[in-house]
Amino acid sequence: MNMLQSNVLHQAVLVEFDTPPALAGLLRRRSIALLSVGEQTIAEHWARHLHEAGVETLLVVGSRFPQQLRDVFGNGERWGFTRIDYLVTGSLNSWDEVRALTPGLDLDAVHRVDLATMPATDKPPLSNVVEYWRLNMDYLAMSSGYRAPGVGVHAEARVDGSCRIGRDVLIARGATVSNSVIAGLADVGEDTVIRDSVVLFDSWVGTQLNLDQVVVDGNYVFDIKRGTELLLNDPALLATIRHEGERVTVGERALAMVLWVLTLPVALLTKDADEQSCRSRLPRLTGVIAGERPLWGRRNLQADDRLQLQTAKRPQPGVICLADFAGEDALAQALADNFPVSALDVGMRVALVVRWVALVFKSGRKQTD
Repeated sequence: MNMLQSNVLHQAVLVEFDTPPALAGLLRRRSIALLSVGEQTIAEHWARHLHEAGVETLLVVGSRFPQQLRDVFGNGERWGFTRIDYLVTGSLNSWDEVRALTPGLDLDAVHRVDLATMPATDKPPLSNVVEYWRLNMDYLAMSSGYRAPGVGVHAEARVDGSCRIGRDVLIARGATVSNSVIAGLADVGEDTVIRDSVVLFDSWVGTQLNLDQVVVDGNYVFDIKRGTELLLNDPALLATIRHEGERVTVGERALAMVLWVLTLPVALLTKDADEQSCRSRLPRLTGVIAGERPLWGRRNLQADDRLQLQTAKRPQPGVICLADFAGEDALAQALADNFPVSALDVGMRVALVVRWVALVFKSGRKQTD
């Protein structure tokens, strides 16, 4: 049931039923309850709605990605619930199966919630990507625009007032976003146009793209007009961002130490200390070893640089940057620097390290000649 009954029931059972095959592309790495509608997930919408309806305790039943549901609901304190229990099961297709799993619970005396639905609507459970896109477009039509904390929009980007933008989204110079949902922790590249679309969490949208009526989830894109889906294998266009936070991993520190040892002899033979010289790279590698900066990242962004962020945290500058390999062309450097290196897999990062070492020795030879 989707609409809450008028009488106050103090318990609710929330169930994640089996995934519809037509939604498989969006559910590769998340529960259906973790799909975003606007800037919040379906699970978050339900938690807020049930609390406002007077519900005090929850039973959350799921099979795929149960930890994701725990991460949202927690122990209930965040939402004002007094207790939350979890039940991890196998395949579930009906409420009769839920009833068989909970013989001591009267399902007719609680709120029953299908986590493939939205609260306060009479729409059936989501069964395909087009329905999911329409749900977001309807949500935009019924609500006003919103920008969550940490959103950074370049002064030369345009975002119209109807958009719902999640936390820590970065929208680069020249980008245009209209009547769309950009869920949290996503990046939109330079000169990209997004219209009537949904971009899910942790998605990198590359530069100079034109997205009209699509749903994007990492490197997965569904075209609403054509009814087609595609998995792109080019991280410069679409990719999943791997957020590693401010923590510098032990592996990064160890690799930085090796690179520091390799770079030291070259640095001792050079005198220049400009931004790209061998001598200037040593302090940056020392910063990685100390855990103060990431090994891979963007170049150091100045206050008047591309993003001109006011509320969002600036991307932390790294030591190994794609812009280092873009040659002398300013546009090529800007495009390379706009790409989040966190979207690269391990193999591509190793290749970058090899190229970086070669670049260090090549620049060292030039400075000693």
